Amino acid sequence: MRNRAYLRAFEYDDLTATHIAKRTGIDPVEVTELLRYIQTIELQTTTTEVQLLQLSDRLHALRKRL
Repeated sequence: MRNRAYLRAFEYDDLTATHIAKRTGIDPVEVTELLRYIQTIELQTTTTEVQLLQLSDRLHALRKRL
């Protein structure tokens, strides 16, 4: 995603979400929600198989749209 959206650094903030939304045409609210979800998963000390599958599904859906 970083390459397709021309991001030099990847941060979980509104500026990154806005940038991705502008470059991809995806609703900024949707991008923000996905970034927060990814950050939540990354910050957890343990992740369930269900969470990993959900994350994979959401990222796959995003890649299809890019």
